[in-house]
Amino acid sequence: MNIVNRIGRCLLLGSCAALIAAQLNASAANLVHRYSFDDDGTGTNIVDSVGGPDWNGIMPNGGDLFSSPGQVTLLATGPNYVQFPSGILSNYTALTIDIWATLGSLPNDCFLWDFGFTDTNVLSGGQPSGAYCIFMQPRNGQLAISGTSPSWQATQTTGGAGDLSFQTVHITGVYNPPAGYMALYKNGELVSQNTGLTVQLSSISNVVNYIARSLYDADAYIDVMVDEYRIWDGALNSLEVAGCEVAGPNTVGSAADAGTVTGITVQVPFFQLTQGGQMTAAVMAQASNLGYQVEIGRLCTFTSGNENVITVDGSGRVTAVGEGSTTLTAQYGDVSNAVVITVVQPASILVHRYSFNDAPGSLMAEDSVSGATWNGNLPAGGTFTGTELQLDAASQQYVQLPADILSDYAAVTIDAWATFPTTLPGTGWFWGIGDTGSTGAGKNYIYAQPSGGIIAITGADPGWSGPEQTANGFGNLSLKTNVHLTAVFNPTAGWIAVYTNGVLKGKHTAVTWQLTDVTDVFAYIGKSLYNNDPYISVNLDEFRMYNGALTSQGIAIADLAGPDATPSGITNGPGELVSLTLQGPTTLEWKQVGSVKLLANYTDLENFDLAGNSVFPPAGLSITSSDTNVIAYTNGIVTAVNPGSSTITANYQGITKEVTITVVHAPTPTLAHRYSFSETSGATVADSINPSGEWDGTLPNGGTFADGKLALDSTLQQHVQLPAGILSNYANVTIEAWASFGTLPVNSCFFSFGDVNEGGVGRYYLFASPQVGRICIGGGDPGWQFEQAPAAVGNWSGRTDLHITAVYNPTAHYIALYTNGVLGSINTAETYPLSVVSNMFSYIGKSLYTADPYGNYTLDEFRIYNGALSPDEVSATETLGPDQVLNPVQSVTLKVSVANGNVTLSWPADATGFKLETRSSLTSGDWTEISDPAAQQVDDEWRVTVPKSGDSQFFRIVK
Repeated sequence: MNIVNRIGRCLLLGSCAALIAAQLNASAANLVHRYSFDDDGTGTNIVDSVGGPDWNGIMPNGGDLFSSPGQVTLLATGPNYVQFPSGILSNYTALTIDIWATLGSLPNDCFLWDFGFTDTNVLSGGQPSGAYCIFMQPRNGQLAISGTSPSWQATQTTGGAGDLSFQTVHITGVYNPPAGYMALYKNGELVSQNTGLTVQLSSISNVVNYIARSLYDADAYIDVMVDEYRIWDGALNSLEVAGCEVAGPNTVGSAADAGTVTGITVQVPFFQLTQGGQMTAAVMAQASNLGYQVEIGRLCTFTSGNENVITVDGSGRVTAVGEGSTTLTAQYGDVSNAVVITVVQPASILVHRYSFNDAPGSLMAEDSVSGATWNGNLPAGGTFTGTELQLDAASQQYVQLPADILSDYAAVTIDAWATFPTTLPGTGWFWGIGDTGSTGAGKNYIYAQPSGGIIAITGADPGWSGPEQTANGFGNLSLKTNVHLTAVFNPTAGWIAVYTNGVLKGKHTAVTWQLTDVTDVFAYIGKSLYNNDPYISVNLDEFRMYNGALTSQGIAIADLAGPDATPSGITNGPGELVSLTLQGPTTLEWKQVGSVKLLANYTDLENFDLAGNSVFPPAGLSITSSDTNVIAYTNGIVTAVNPGSSTITANYQGITKEVTITVVHAPTPTLAHRYSFSETSGATVADSINPSGEWDGTLPNGGTFADGKLALDSTLQQHVQLPAGILSNYANVTIEAWASFGTLPVNSCFFSFGDVNEGGVGRYYLFASPQVGRICIGGGDPGWQFEQAPAAVGNWSGRTDLHITAVYNPTAHYIALYTNGVLGSINTAETYPLSVVSNMFSYIGKSLYTADPYGNYTLDEFRIYNGALSPDEVSATETLGPDQVLNPVQSVTLKVSVANGNVTLSWPADATGFKLETRSSLTSGDWTEISDPAAQQVDDEWRVTVPKSGDSQFFRIVK
């Protein structure tokens, strides 16, 4: 299958802060696996000289380790490839992969390395597809990471190093999500970066891990000779990568091998910025042992000569604050360099306006701003109603605007009001400006796709191969009425953004394509630049183009004014700031997220959300949490980390506002169903919570009871069927189990609750997929098209006595998966209520998809709670094990012991949801919660140890 047409090109310049001392003295990365391809006598075993034999690779279809010592030859005709053990990347937050290789002729769709999972569910895209993966594509020289299945639906990539066919190269891929970047090096030199990386390595399943084989079954194998392959836990910096290049494949290099840095040069994309714009500086260094320059921005410190003109953060990100000129200086050790940056006032001008109030029967859409030269044509007609233009997809109707409509704009804003009266086709475009190549594929364009919620820019031919740089998040506009859609392309400032109804919905802040890359030969409304794409039905009320990037405030003013007015504030600003209001939730459940809004009131605009509606945080705006162990704040979002209270403080232009948020324990759930599998024989499994037998499970194909456990055999399609409606009327549910797993086939299901359509496809369900360690909820038909899930946590095959806790908490908008009491992954943007689950069928050991295979399971305990277990309760059930349940008591005994000047307070582990409080008087004063130190679970009790103060202290635990 073709992957590259669905992945995006990202920023070439960028950096992330790092202390100079860290570069000079130590690396943040540790070499954990090294494969030098020295034969061990078997001819098929790939020895890991650092990680040891547990991490040796294999060649399932052979390969040549003998012809050239210290090198493996893999041929596409074999097909030869190297496979590494499952879980080889476990628990890494950043990662570097180093390879020295010689490649042959490369097919279009192939991988040099990949770590992830192959999803064989043909319903999700035909051929088995790669998922939850990182990979390197040598045909176009790209790194990529994806936290979705299939991976092409949401892949983040670097730009390309070009076709590596017939090249002998040293390729280094650095994946550093915590620092927000991914970097690709060729022969020690940085060739491209993505500095807008958001997918974390925790989203990568690394169930199957290859050299020279793709995770997509339909993709080709490659001819390659590999001299060395290394995996580092952590991100190598650019001097370390260059040092490895100098040292070569037979020696593990370091920054010292690159030599001494003798000079640096600051490089910026633009020496002039508009006020409010941003860009990232790069720093090129010359080192004594290198014949080329190295980008070392992450190793430098940056300073602004005048912070009233520009500010700069530790990563080299420059923000234009006020008009004027000043210096931007980079410092590395004793070496420095500076450039002058000028900031000018932003300007946006309305250049085209189509109000579609033309006479019925007209084939022309008048431009009321720039005149008849820029009128649009209707080649296939359309219906003017007096207030709007209706375009019909069946008649292939569209508006064609004149060529060169983008002229010489450095930035452009496209603003439209429209209604989408039908279900939109997947690849139909709302509007597009660019060109169409000789093969009928679009190229060098910008566009808006209303079904996918995407705007994009590319300067490539065909456009998808660039790849495209996109901003998404406004969702499917099918059947939506009176939508105000605004797309801002400001590539000189490094970003694009999209708004609906005046609210920021998506952005891309690492854009490198420029509007000069867009060849505006064609400009369409209602038609794609790809000849084979479908048309869309749309009712147009207003379509505007601005020369320049409208501000978020200007877009909000336009939304309030509506399609029939163009107040000056759209381009001239909202006026003076009058007041601020900080809004946020007063309480959050543990692990829940919420939004914080800093509402600004200007003379011409009220209640504008500075925190959530700004592409970049306004200069001088500071929003912080007083206790990040209780509440974490990032970009307008607060996350409940632990029970307690924290104050969110916002400072802007001399005004301070605060809101206090308390993290509370979720209501303790009720254990509604419990299956302990203590039967000795028969076709029934008893629910010990409901002795009436109403909710007992059955074994349609049998099963084997022994030692208080139930074994299910996949060859006999054995499974447990629970009664229909077992989840009825729950707002939240927790499913908990202790089980052991045999070798699990792909798409097997550990549990599933939902329905099946006439085609044997699951729908309206929730389930657990043990082969990748994933849970999800699907709110549609077919279910796979509507799934919401946290990241996969890895294959459960071969795991014994694994404690699994799946928490579906729609009222708090999250789904969480725990294994052995530890949170593995969480999705805090879940939107489906539990009522979407139809629960006609309820299975343990069987999928709702009739074509899916069964697995081998040994069940020790299976529980269903009406409600959401909190993290402390999950930890408590892990301690108690499968044979004891949480004690639903509402009062417990607090024990106190004194030793070594400390006071230790403790209470039973099964008494969850309690908090420890203290005050100095037994009869008066406020009780204060003790949240630091936090309670720790030790064996079968919670413990808090505090120092003796010398004064009287009284303690209590309350719920």
